[in-house]
Amino acid sequence: MASSTFRKEGDYWTIAFRGPDFRLKDSKGLRYLGRLLANPGREILALDLTMEGGAGRRSSSAPGALDEGVSSRGHGDAGEILDPEARSAYKRRLQELRREIEEAEGFNDSERAAWAGQEAAALERELAAAFGIGGKARRAKSITERARVNVRNSITSALRSIARHDADLAEHLSQAVRTGTYCSYVSEAIAWSTDVPKGKDGGLGKRPDRFLATVLFTDIVASTERAAALGDRRWRELLDQHDVIAHSAIEECEGRVVNSFGDSVFATFPRPADAIGSAIRMGRALEPLDVQIRAGVHVGECERRGDDVGGITVHICARVLALASSREILTTSTVRDLVAGSDLSFEDRGFHALRGVPGTWRLFAASHGHSPARSRPLASGAFSIMLVDDHPMWRETLRKVVEHSCPATVVAEAGDGPEAIEMARAARPDVVVMDMNLPTMTGPDATRGILAELPDTRVLVLSSSDEQRDVLEAVGAGATGYLVKTASPADVADGIRRVHENELVFPPALAGIVVEEFRRLAKGQRRRTRSGS
Repeated sequence: MASSTFRKEGDYWTIAFRGPDFRLKDSKGLRYLGRLLANPGREILALDLTMEGGAGRRSSSAPGALDEGVSSRGHGDAGEILDPEARSAYKRRLQELRREIEEAEGFNDSERAAWAGQEAAALERELAAAFGIGGKARRAKSITERARVNVRNSITSALRSIARHDADLAEHLSQAVRTGTYCSYVSEAIAWSTDVPKGKDGGLGKRPDRFLATVLFTDIVASTERAAALGDRRWRELLDQHDVIAHSAIEECEGRVVNSFGDSVFATFPRPADAIGSAIRMGRALEPLDVQIRAGVHVGECERRGDDVGGITVHICARVLALASSREILTTSTVRDLVAGSDLSFEDRGFHALRGVPGTWRLFAASHGHSPARSRPLASGAFSIMLVDDHPMWRETLRKVVEHSCPATVVAEAGDGPEAIEMARAARPDVVVMDMNLPTMTGPDATRGILAELPDTRVLVLSSSDEQRDVLEAVGAGATGYLVKTASPADVADGIRRVHENELVFPPALAGIVVEEFRRLAKGQRRRTRSGS
């Protein structure tokens, strides 16, 4: 086993990995890494990392103080989901869209009206999610979630600093360090010499009570709207009926209810088929009440904490549930593989990034005996699409355009450039619809990364900018199409089809400039070819 150094000396860290050592000034991210490297294989709560300053150092003199970036005003939440300014902006935009819908309908422009209607519906859902019964603003993000984001960002920054001195070490850590609600360093190949304090028993602490289980999460679809329509008393009565039915279905399938909170249920089962069967029974039993549910299922090692159950398996399952649609039982590929040969059917839902969980995950919709009705297989002559945009409601609108107007299937979605490259590598889409402005990496840079590995993939940039320099930057990155987001749904669908058929798709006013840019790029390529020969 190779030995390396990650040791704090005063205000600097001395680091060595398969080469000469180097020093970096102390930072939160380095402290977090030091704690993880000192405890390989151990899952550490992100909140614990921030409260200990990563290496046992408090970020203030007060006992139990939190690092900067994690508010200590209380462990409940981070304030309202939408602040007053955001709410006003959403409402103004909603009014503009309603006027646009009226105007479009007045001119019998059904496509424009439908496009505006989809955006308005998405905004209404966002506003509905931000308010509870009686118009009370919902609160957002617990302190645990803020700690998760703080640790992830700090470690990412530290890895950038390390990469400037040792790219191999940065690559190793990016693969071996897992961030999320729980963080860990998983590698048996490297033994680290570090002075970071470990647990009293050498870093592992009391061995957790771990067990293998299938985890099920369910919740009621559109619960906020339903609660507002029914009123407090009738909504409580409906929740009571829901709980009785849910608990009965879980117990009939040999499951255990771990927790019920609001309209959601969390349960564990000894076998994956039991969890799926329970969700199917639950959905059918709730139909007479006009209640639709969705479910997420995953299997893996869990950690028992008294009557509660935790661990990364639980967090993965919760993220899977968040991606499920109405009346859908969404599972990971692990679940599908374990029930092979059963009477359950699975429809591929493509590759997805699960927030806070490393890598991409292939998800499947489960049903009993036949494929889910809402699924569309990739038909003969159809092609695959990946959507890349950091706004989930815009991706949802695009997905609907594709489903209704293109002979294509959306096989993956990503919210930033690195995710897009990783997911494209796994899903290998025929066409990528790419936003220009993405967090952490620009659309053109993400386009270059995808085309470097998948040169036959076609990229259509869909941007809010119609600036000439942005169009030329997209062309220079390898995109063969560029449309502005104000384009009609029909134009977007047509652009996707044409890009797939190897046509160039650009705004008419910029067509001449784009053609010249392609000629310039081709001429440069010919020069490089001649010089290389």
